[in-house]
Amino acid sequence: MMILFMKMAFYIIASVLFGLVIGLLYSNAKNREIYDDKEQKMLKIISEKNSNIIKLKSELRSIRRKIDAINQGYTLQSKLLTAKESELKDIKSATKEYEDMKTKISRRIKTNLEQKQSRINSEKV
Repeated sequence: MMILFMKMAFYIIASVLFGLVIGLLYSNAKNREIYDDKEQKMLKIISEKNSNIIKLKSELRSIRRKIDAINQGYTLQSKLLTAKESELKDIKSATKEYEDMKTKISRRIKTNLEQKQSRINSEKV
């Protein structure tokens, strides 16, 4: 009878151990499946984030190009404005010289007329 109990105990222990091994293998497979699902989700999220980063970098480059173009436009406008201001100064200077010469010429003409008038008056007398 003792042998029968020992055989039964052995079969029970073997069954329990077999059940534990099967349970461990099943839980390991289930954990691996869960891990793989989470890994796939994380990879998907990472790839979406990377594509968003690439899009943002592209937009940033485009914005930088637009800013550079605007800055170049402002630089060109500034240079053009400086050139126009310089040209305006030259015109003002030339106008002032013209007015000065005109004044000098009118003074000379006036002086010459006065001299001629005084000669005529002196000859008459």
